[in-house]
Amino acid sequence: MAANEISELERAGLAARGQAGPSGGRAPAVRALAPLHAVALRHLPGGELAVAQALAVLGVATLPQPGRFVGDEPRVLWRNPQELLVLSTAAMPSQFLAQALAPTEDALAYAVDLSEGVAGLELAGPALDELLQRLVDASAVPRAAGQGTRARLADIAVFVLRLRHDLAWLIADRSNHAYLADWVSHALAALAPQP
Repeated sequence: MAANEISELERAGLAARGQAGPSGGRAPAVRALAPLHAVALRHLPGGELAVAQALAVLGVATLPQPGRFVGDEPRVLWRNPQELLVLSTAAMPSQFLAQALAPTEDALAYAVDLSEGVAGLELAGPALDELLQRLVDASAVPRAAGQGTRARLADIAVFVLRLRHDLAWLIADRSNHAYLADWVSHALAALAPQP
């Protein structure tokens, strides 16, 4: 996330936010995921092996199933039957995958670096479920660590990854970062105690 995007989040009042919530807990703290690297791994039938081998070099032993992600650094999210999304706060995985799965004429799998096109927020705190339910449909909220879903946040598509019971990532198109920040700020305000 670029510096101007971080200042946009700060302007929206998200940086290091933590107000008492209605349940007596604390509203989640929000921080920009910066840097955030994203690589789409796309494959045709028969290309799964090349994807699995490249990810194994990065320490990812299994491919995720629908509605799940695997790994800690990088995290690999199932996107559709022929595509995975690799998310990392380090540049090395995206650089390696771009080389290991470079598009060629006969390749059955290839990597596309999406890093310039994504932005992310990390949400952390005991009232995480309350916040997520204000942002996306309750049925789309990942409940357990390792779950990752695509959901609608108002008018935009986001990926929601549940890292722990009190920690999640929201990933959206970079062009929507201000909109995302505004919605999260609005939802956090709704969790604040009323005078």
